[in-house]
Amino acid sequence: MLRKGRNIVRHDPFYPESSEEITKIAKERKFIPKDIFTDVRQWTCTPTADFIPVRYGPRGYEFLLAKRNEAPWCGEWFFPGGRIVPGETPEEGMIRGCQRELGFAPDTGAAQHLLWQSIYNPECAHGGKGYFTMSGCWQVWVKADVEITIDCTQSEFRWFTPEEALDTVFPIYVKNVIKCLRRDPSRDYFGE
Repeated sequence: MLRKGRNIVRHDPFYPESSEEITKIAKERKFIPKDIFTDVRQWTCTPTADFIPVRYGPRGYEFLLAKRNEAPWCGEWFFPGGRIVPGETPEEGMIRGCQRELGFAPDTGAAQHLLWQSIYNPECAHGGKGYFTMSGCWQVWVKADVEITIDCTQSEFRWFTPEEALDTVFPIYVKNVIKCLRRDPSRDYFGE
């Protein structure tokens, strides 16, 4: 609460008062208008919700990366994910991204946030100069038989073992996330 003279203001007048107001504003502002998108993106840091599915598969502990089909990072093995849209929490963005980019709904109890990192993207799929994103990345446990269906932003996906990752060239941002991946001792024990 703020004091304004003798009156008490119950909320900050510069911010919405209720979750309904926030939802209404968010629906009105889903995306930046196309005619100014590249300029805005160049001068801001876009928040993203990114993720790496992990499992105990036929070769033991594995993690999934997707080969990018478009800029930025076209042709590179990268973690899936994307922008957090207005009104969405980072976790909601991660769930939406899993469904959209890989075709599965994650069990949120099996998702663990790994790190935040600032990523410089040298090119933009929409044209324009390089830009920064602030990536929140999750490790998402999936069952060995989960069906993966990639969307048009990926050309292929692959399950990597930690040993295979040592012999593969990845962008530094992907390496940072791989270093943070955590095995689950109970899954190790039961071979899940």
